[in-house]
Amino acid sequence: MIRFIERFIPPMVMAVLVVYCLKDIRWAQWPSGIREILSLAAVAVLHIRKKNAMLSIFGGTAFYMLLLALIH
Repeated sequence: MIRFIERFIPPMVMAVLVVYCLKDIRWAQWPSGIREILSLAAVAVLHIRKKNAMLSIFGGTAFYMLLLALIH
């Protein structure tokens, strides 16, 4: 059971975060969604380079919160 949790929970959490992040974007209006797309790219880069799900999740969330404060 623990091996199952170790293997499948981090990708499931990341999938839920991606869906939550992208659910309210108005794709027809520019620049709507720029924060979300940049954050998604940051998560992908972190995960590919470091191969650490927790770092990807928390790093992407922190980056999104920073962009939320900086980009209005």
